[in-house]
Amino acid sequence: MKTLKAKIRPDDERKYNSPWNIAMDFTLDLSFSPSEIETMLSEYSLEKGIKPDIPKIAEKLYYYTSGYPYLVSKLCKFIDEEIMPAGENHNWSVSDVDEAFTMIVRENYTTTLFDSLTKNLENHRNLHDNVFNIVINGKKIPFNINVPVINLGYLYGILTDSEEGCKFITGSMNNVFTAIC
Repeated sequence: MKTLKAKIRPDDERKYNSPWNIAMDFTLDLSFSPSEIETMLSEYSLEKGIKPDIPKIAEKLYYYTSGYPYLVSKLCKFIDEEIMPAGENHNWSVSDVDEAFTMIVRENYTTTLFDSLTKNLENHRNLHDNVFNIVINGKKIPFNINVPVINLGYLYGILTDSEEGCKFITGSMNNVFTAIC
């Protein structure tokens, strides 16, 4: 791959990731913080001409999603398209976020994220059992990327490292795991 990249770049841009011939680690946290969620909500409310309690709504969205971008967006989509009356610009409330969360964890609802999560847990019983122990039984499992089942959970975006050890990536979305298992 690096040879192909070098061939399509002009001569003065031929560079590799590292002089040590190793790829750079990807350490960027892509989850939204409450203040980043506030920024999104501020832009939306300016566009719609509404004045919701943005800090409280952002905190509640973060509470349910731990800032997981897909889930933040999905809850906002539910509020915008299904909870708010059609054609009317109403201020969002914290109870709207609660209602959107209720919608996303319904037993008859699924998304590509949940389908992928379910598939990966069903295909790897040890991973399922580890996540079950963390989420349902409250077991503290040290995060060690060299343990194959933890590495697999990390690779699939299901587990992450925290001060307490392994953490189910979607934090407060533990109800989602309970619903799909």
